[in-house]
Amino acid sequence: MIPKPRARVPDGLTSLARTEKPKVALGGNGLTDLKRLAIVAIDVTSPAERPVDLAASLEAIMDAGSMQAGFERARDGNPTEIEIHYGLATHAGKLEPKAERGLLVYGARARVRVADSDGLFEIVEGGSLGEAPFVRAALPDLRAAFASVLEGCIASALRDVAMQLRYRSASESDASSGLISNFAEERCAAARRLAELGARSHVPTLLRLADAASGVELGILATALGRLGDATVVAPLLKRVGTAAPSVAMAIVDALTSLNVPESKRALEKISMNHPDPVVRSAARQALETAE
Repeated sequence: MIPKPRARVPDGLTSLARTEKPKVALGGNGLTDLKRLAIVAIDVTSPAERPVDLAASLEAIMDAGSMQAGFERARDGNPTEIEIHYGLATHAGKLEPKAERGLLVYGARARVRVADSDGLFEIVEGGSLGEAPFVRAALPDLRAAFASVLEGCIASALRDVAMQLRYRSASESDASSGLISNFAEERCAAARRLAELGARSHVPTLLRLADAASGVELGILATALGRLGDATVVAPLLKRVGTAAPSVAMAIVDALTSLNVPESKRALEKISMNHPDPVVRSAARQALETAE
């Protein structure tokens, strides 16, 4: 069992330690019902960037994360690789393992081997990223803190895989019901499916979700809106692009590009001139050049 941090966990971390479990049964799509996973844990963090060494805790972290997501670790389960990375970043974005303050940054990627009813295999990938404010003096036990947030991050990555499988063949009605889930991974999978189905009647609901979303969820909702929307979604997406993380802002740029309406072109022009991140500005300029 991983010890919890003795100091107060910063705001934004405790929410990742939920014990509530979503319904992940996949029935009806012919794919294996994910219940048992044969997990291989891989720490891809560069030794030079590690603020702490989690090697001795890695297996216990995997146990806790898979349990949070509702899965059991078993040697005869679906072959699964889970990569984790973690570090301390300054507010300028530089990874600095000895930083006194800044951000805890962490992520997990799950690759699960699944089989369909014909015995054919595929690898399904899911991922999760997170960050939270950090002050070393307020959180001296970094090993316990990273263990806690990575457990939740692993659970989220595994739920992402399960929800992708659950919704890949869902009807519009079933996908619509997934939008009201308490779990971001399920809402994202439902939004992807509705975009695949061309279900434009759900654009207002997706806009409401995007208004309250952040991080990866905002990027996925923006992508769905780019596939389904029209000029009415441009202003809400433009409103979020300036405060979103660069990777999410890039997803919003892609969504605006795919809309291909005069309003989206004007929005891209604003981003290309005014966004604080040079990579995002460049992406917007390239989108405009491609459209011409």
